[in-house]
Amino acid sequence: SLTFHGAKGDHWVEELLTQLPGGWLGFLIVVNIMVFLLAFFLDFFELAFIVVPLLGPAAEKLGIDLIWFGVML
Repeated sequence: SLTFHGAKGDHWVEELLTQLPGGWLGFLIVVNIMVFLLAFFLDFFELAFIVVPLLGPAAEKLGIDLIWFGVML
């Protein structure tokens, strides 16, 4: 995690997700599909501690309410 952060991977993921076609709706569709597919292999705690911190800043940058984003996930 520290190496990923040190290599600016979190900024790369944020930029990738905020530039998806469709704006915030495209972001929500891609995130829902991605979390659905990852849930086949990862349990809740791994999704909560690895994936959600990567998705949160991108959702906030797109103007999505983070409480409702958490409820949706």
